[in-house]
Amino acid sequence: MGPRILSAELGAEFTIRQETETSGEPLPDGTTGSVEDLRNLAYICAAFLLEHNAEVDAVDLLEELECVDKITELVDENTFTRVCQYMVR
Repeated sequence: MGPRILSAELGAEFTIRQETETSGEPLPDGTTGSVEDLRNLAYICAAFLLEHNAEVDAVDLLEELECVDKITELVDENTFTRVCQYMVR
């Protein structure tokens, strides 16, 4: 599974979980989990992507889950410039 597919899948699940948390209903597939669970998974995935020079995918993933502001906790001296350049574009 590529990073773009992962981002799309997590984004779709994020939307479902947001709607169910707002309505108070259980998840349609009967599983449990929260929006925060997905965001924590996204942080782990974004850190992995940044380690493997996939800054664009890391930013897109966090943006999909509405937590791109957390990218500052994940960048280092090697990824900072590329992440900034992508976000400015």
